[in-house]
Amino acid sequence: MRHAEICFAILAHDNRSILDEQISRIRELTPGADVVVYNGGVHLNTSGLDADVCPTSRRLTYTNLGRFHGEIMRWLTETRRVPDYLITLDRDAELVRADVGAFLQRAMRGSAYMGVRFHTGLPGWQDVPLVRRARWKWQERWKALLMRDEPYHSFNAVQVFGGEYVEKLAALPQLTEIMDRAHVSRLRGLEEIIYATLAVSMDCRPVCNPSEAAIQLRWFRVRELVSLLHDESTYWIHRVSMRADASDRRLLKDFFAGRLRPMAEYDETHARTRLRNRLGTHAERFLRRRGLDIYTAVLPEMPRSYREKFQGTVNPKLTEY
Repeated sequence: MRHAEICFAILAHDNRSILDEQISRIRELTPGADVVVYNGGVHLNTSGLDADVCPTSRRLTYTNLGRFHGEIMRWLTETRRVPDYLITLDRDAELVRADVGAFLQRAMRGSAYMGVRFHTGLPGWQDVPLVRRARWKWQERWKALLMRDEPYHSFNAVQVFGGEYVEKLAALPQLTEIMDRAHVSRLRGLEEIIYATLAVSMDCRPVCNPSEAAIQLRWFRVRELVSLLHDESTYWIHRVSMRADASDRRLLKDFFAGRLRPMAEYDETHARTRLRNRLGTHAERFLRRRGLDIYTAVLPEMPRSYREKFQGTVNPKLTEY
């Protein structure tokens, strides 16, 4: 049974006012859509929220979000509300255009999975660090669990799953182990590996999101943001600041209210545009990535306290499609 054509699943953490704003904009732009929330925070109060909250929600941390998508899909299947399209959103991703249903039909063309910059993992040091590290540990169970000889990758912020994908994933006998292992693994960012790889394993005909120019791992400068908002191919913006008074978030509010101000009235402190700030950001990322490379290469993928629990192999006959 189809509950709604489109369902938005939001991963929330700690900012109730931003979450309310995010839900309100989805309700305004897509009135018939279902909206659900995964409470990945500790102190987030969800009482009175204009959306259902996943009952298996638990605290999740940055780059360790692998449970979010799987638990949402299992819950939607168990409650018989599987949509035609499930769109997972980070807390700093905003829907900005109304005709998202028509866009998905055009962009996916019979596909059951659409990811931002979806691609086969490249060998050696050619790919993003998450894929490179996953390759180093791929033989330590992930190859068997995800049923592929190599990892695939999509940026996490906006992943779109067709109803076919949702139902196939919920039926996987190893789904609980996939989510549990991702939760305790030393590999970071497995949410960008697991669901893209399963899209191939489950024959869901994955495609790339054509709206990817507005989905980046950075904040947009004011003129960039205005240009994206006027671009008819833009359906989501990521990243948007999590401060209510940040200029990019104020600009979004003004844009939807039809009273956009002159560009000079929006500062760009949120985007760290000064050369010194930008160099500092790049240096910080470089050092963090090299540290994670060493950490991943030297240590086993699973902490010792969890290794016995996750020993064993998956019977490939149980997971053929």
